Amino acid sequence: MKPSPKKQETDPRYLNQNLEDQEDQEIIRKITAAFERHLRQKNLQMELVEDEIKHVKEVVKKNPSLRVFVKPIEMNMPLEAIKEKFSVFGKVMEVDENLNAGFSRSVTITFYSRDAVLAALNHPEPVVLNRVALKISAWRPSDDEPDPPGAGGAIGRPSSRQ
Repeated sequence: MKPSPKKQETDPRYLNQNLEDQEDQEIIRKITAAFERHLRQKNLQMELVEDEIKHVKEVVKKNPSLRVFVKPIEMNMPLEAIKEKFSVFGKVMEVDENLNAGFSRSVTITFYSRDAVLAALNHPEPVVLNRVALKISAWRPSDDEPDPPGAGGAIGRPSSRQ
């Protein structure tokens, strides 16, 4: 049987229990506040990291020396399988499908390093995907894509001065 509220106010056993409950609530509130601060800080750090990764990817995508052009790719071949196949040459950043490829499907593969591109281009044996030998060539930007940085420089011609 529970004692009356009047007795709970005067009985030391109930007073101590009430104080412990208040202390527990205060500790829980402090822990929760600290955890929320930690989560907010982590979210800010994640946003900064994601922004940096996005910036790096934009710079790398503009660099034609980090990309290769691959064709013919079967229409039902998932891009993840292509990425996995080419990861033997080096770390693959992304695989982009060329939308205006016509009847055969082709992709552009962006690597993180120039060494991976050279390994893919100079591979002595043909790369086979689903019993189809793939043609791998250096990527060339199309007319509708902007020039990569440094591509609009002066044209080197022999001087006519003597």
